Amino acid sequence: MGFFVGRALGALLLNFFLAHIPVKRTLVVAYVVQAAGLAGAGLLSHSLWSFFGFYVLVGLAAAMPMTISGMWVSAHVREGTERAMTLVVSFFALGMVIAPWVVGALMGTGSNWRWILVGEGGLSLLLALVTAGTRLRDIPRRENLRLRQIKEVWGFSPGLLGFIAAAGFLYVGAESTLGVWLPKFEQGLFGSGAMWAGLTVTSFWIGELIGRLGVIPLLKRFRGPYLVLWFGSLFTVLCVVIALSPTQAVSMLIVFVAGLAASAIWPLISGHCSRFPHWHAGVVYSAMVFAGGLGSISFPYAFGPAAHAFGFRTAMALVALPAAFVTLLAAYVPRTAKRA
Repeated sequence: MGFFVGRALGALLLNFFLAHIPVKRTLVVAYVVQAAGLAGAGLLSHSLWSFFGFYVLVGLAAAMPMTISGMWVSAHVREGTERAMTLVVSFFALGMVIAPWVVGALMGTGSNWRWILVGEGGLSLLLALVTAGTRLRDIPRRENLRLRQIKEVWGFSPGLLGFIAAAGFLYVGAESTLGVWLPKFEQGLFGSGAMWAGLTVTSFWIGELIGRLGVIPLLKRFRGPYLVLWFGSLFTVLCVVIALSPTQAVSMLIVFVAGLAASAIWPLISGHCSRFPHWHAGVVYSAMVFAGGLGSISFPYAFGPAAHAFGFRTAMALVALPAAFVTLLAAYVPRTAKRA
């Protein structure tokens, strides 16, 4: 919760207060702040609340590279935005595959979690140094959002803006629920050990990574909204099939295919941000990230009461609801929306 709250605050901070600071400088400072938050969580946290506070700081800093990458693509890649977005978020999936393996291997050797967090802080400092030495074109004419700018963004295409924000909220809500609850689902129903339960989550991200790389050639033949419609429909069905899995091995296979199905949804929807003019495209992407942050807070916490009331299988099947709404939204996305 601390990380997700911090991430939402970071997206707001970036757009309302930091627009006049070059994105390269913002990234460098964000990596330094993230390093401080991780090191503080590892070395200085003495209670759950102090750990929570440090992770708000980590989430706030992590929101900067997460949001700026999409803002930059939306502002500079006006044609073929979907392909560029898909390539960028493929690296996010790659990180989600590699990092748990590395952390798990370190903990398997007896490494203390506090020093693992300190090590992650060191990697953040390394990223700050690499970014400082990298040439990065800025996003021109950005302004801190005030009521006038918000009206301009909304007035250009309110339907498309609402679609992008709602899709971000629903998709990240479904994705986060799977990431948070799949291990508990596997352990509760199949008696899986922690390693196999965690491996099931990794199989989802492997599916997302392969799917995102595989969807890039499809964009040469099919329009993005149609791909979202088909991929989203498959993801919706597979959320229900996961809930009905008879064994742990079958569950892992279905989760992998669900990752393949989910892979195209975020990048192809975020590709619509480039329809907005100039730096407004980055604001719209920020709105999608912010809405996704709210989804990652809301849906996983609703899963617990649902599982308690109706059982794990029913609660897991309910993840299909946000996935289905994303698909319906994609089917009715305003195809006549103005393009900058």
